[in-house]
Amino acid sequence: MLQPGSPGFQAAFDSVTSQNLPVTNAGAGIFDDTKTYNYELNYDLSDLTGDIDILVGGSMRKTELNSKGTIYSDQDGPIEYTEFGAYAQGVKKVLNDRIDITASIRVDKHEFFDANFTPRIGALIAIDQNQNLRMSFQTGFRNPTNQDQYIGLFAGDVTLLGTSPDNISRYNGTVLLNNGNPNTFTGDYVFNNAFTQGGGAANLQYIKAEKISSYDLGYRFKAKGLTIDISGYITNFTDKIGSSNVYVPALTDLSGNTATMENYRQLGSYAIYSVDSNSKEKLRTYGLSGEVIKTLSSNFVFNVIYDYNKLDYTPRTSEDFEAGYNTPEHNIKAGLLGNFDKLSFNIASRYTSEYYYEASFVDGMIPSRNVIDAQVSYDLPSINAVIKVGGNNIGGDEYFSVLGGGKIGSVYYTAINFNF
Repeated sequence: MLQPGSPGFQAAFDSVTSQNLPVTNAGAGIFDDTKTYNYELNYDLSDLTGDIDILVGGSMRKTELNSKGTIYSDQDGPIEYTEFGAYAQGVKKVLNDRIDITASIRVDKHEFFDANFTPRIGALIAIDQNQNLRMSFQTGFRNPTNQDQYIGLFAGDVTLLGTSPDNISRYNGTVLLNNGNPNTFTGDYVFNNAFTQGGGAANLQYIKAEKISSYDLGYRFKAKGLTIDISGYITNFTDKIGSSNVYVPALTDLSGNTATMENYRQLGSYAIYSVDSNSKEKLRTYGLSGEVIKTLSSNFVFNVIYDYNKLDYTPRTSEDFEAGYNTPEHNIKAGLLGNFDKLSFNIASRYTSEYYYEASFVDGMIPSRNVIDAQVSYDLPSINAVIKVGGNNIGGDEYFSVLGGGKIGSVYYTAINFNF
């Protein structure tokens, strides 16, 4: 076995990194010269519209994907597309300025997808000097990402494939089958010959925008030495974007080996594709959030924040769909701030419950964690400076928040800031 640091290891490393993907060509290099150009224009019409504040605007974004076929299906040249958007928003105070009503409408058009209209309306109601109530209804959408549209990457166990119509016609990739033999698939072949794990036809569809409708309600109380804020939401998803694993048979591979529809699984004459897709089922998320800030004395302030988030989704047995929610159910943060003339400090504890993480290349559980952060500051007025000493994840174990990424350890620091 090659040992890191040895000449043989370095030679092998240089060999695979000097050649671009795919790995079937013994390359591991990734080329990415993608460019994005953003243009935005906003105009405030309030001076012309009396007691209604109106804001209008628009945007344009042009994207040029250029990975030379190492990530996207752009082996024949860069892929270009354009997005446009426009919006109008109005704010009106009513009932002696006790209620602020905000309404807006936005339209967005992607070059390759249908236009989306997203109206929103909300109200901020002043109950009295110390209390207010807020409520809103909003709609939104999320267009497929560059990966959702155009990825075409053989990643070992699976091949990641974007399912925009353009990508399906572009894709032509060589992968290793489950039995280790190479084979080349076109996008059209994958799209029309994919099967679920249970053996039924996958009936793949082109990717499209994900849409949401959300209801929010919140309450805030603020008095001397005490602030309380509580809010909740319910969000409904339509055509939630995620991924599905499908089995694509190779009845005759590049080596001339043959299989039939009855035995291709047993022979390993298939490739697994992780295709970007929209869920056929309705998804709902809901949650609550609460914050309390309490002044304990002239020197101490205590605060605590709690967030609860839940995904309500039961996939059909025939649907191998990964929602990729990747959100912990419980988050708690509590902190104490102290101030003693020149000396001040803050200490905080952050707890996150375990949660299941889903990505196109790996799934698994993210363990729960508790992290303690602290900082002490001391003013030096004679030199107009502040000394700060602190740390993040003090004395804690290393943890990770995404699978496939590096672990996060502890950070300790000392700093001096001068005010001139």
